[in-house]
Amino acid sequence: EKNQPPPQIDSAFYYDKSADGMVDQVIIWFNEDVEPQNMSLKFEWDGEITGAITDERITANSSSSVIVDMENLFSGASQLKTSGRMFVAVSQLGFTDNATGPVSDRAAPVAVTATYRYGKILRDGKTDNDTLVVRMSEDIALDFNGNLLFNLKRSDGLTYSLNVSYINRNNRVYRFIVHSTTPEQISPLEADSLYINPGVNMGDISGNIQHNPFNRRALLEIGKVPFEWEFYVGPSPYYKGDKVLVPGLGQRQGVVFNATTLYPSGSPDQKIVGVLNIYDNLGNIVFDGTMDDVKENNRVVKVWDLKNRNGRVVATGTYLAYFDLSVTIGGHKYFERQRAKFSVVTD
Repeated sequence: EKNQPPPQIDSAFYYDKSADGMVDQVIIWFNEDVEPQNMSLKFEWDGEITGAITDERITANSSSSVIVDMENLFSGASQLKTSGRMFVAVSQLGFTDNATGPVSDRAAPVAVTATYRYGKILRDGKTDNDTLVVRMSEDIALDFNGNLLFNLKRSDGLTYSLNVSYINRNNRVYRFIVHSTTPEQISPLEADSLYINPGVNMGDISGNIQHNPFNRRALLEIGKVPFEWEFYVGPSPYYKGDKVLVPGLGQRQGVVFNATTLYPSGSPDQKIVGVLNIYDNLGNIVFDGTMDDVKENNRVVKVWDLKNRNGRVVATGTYLAYFDLSVTIGGHKYFERQRAKFSVVTD
């Protein structure tokens, strides 16, 4: 073996050519001609070290540079990551010493996860802003070209964009206010695929811009909707034979159980299902049934006629009602349980 220094590394860069959030290529330039078939390489990236990489992954880029296939060489924390400190050690046939050097970042950011949260409708009729939370593959620069930062695609092929403004971040998790969609009046759905709009020059703090139109798709999740419930049980006490005016039903005899929720503006496929369970003061169940006297997309009502499961009128006393409710919004289901005490007089 030669005691003279081996060809030295002039520069080296790692890339995410497929824009899927995983580094798949490294290019190394040397200060003189090299032979890929006579090389063995090892990489270290933020503490993770590869095994020896031989000529089957190394091809000539020019007489003095090589391309290294990095696909699936890293795992764990290095998956879906497009930044970090990488180093390479190059062993070359016929030389005692290795050539070593840093590998610089040329990989652009991608979206890893995305959650859309509808804004809560407030009691004064106003609506909180919808928000978008996106985990990125690395820190991003905040000097965007416009506000249509993300595109989304539905399974039926519909593509739309979100007009957003940056709010804050926690490490690589970024929060945005959603102002509108383009085209307008489109409601994001569970499992729409979100990706960076390649036209807004979103990049990392090293200046690597995501221009690939096929950059990684993150399946959109619809976050828990922070809607408010309104419950009514009454009148209490209820006197057997009294008539109660029930909106949508008119005059009825019985205790009225009403559950109403305020839905996020524009959310699709709204559906509420309610089940009512009533117990006496000894813990015995006296009634169970679906709240189906009124069924609307944001309200369910049950009027209880004071009869137990055997068809007999219950005794005077205090009772405990449980509301078990589920709401389906945009294909996602949410659950709520509430309880209320009330009394009846049947003597």
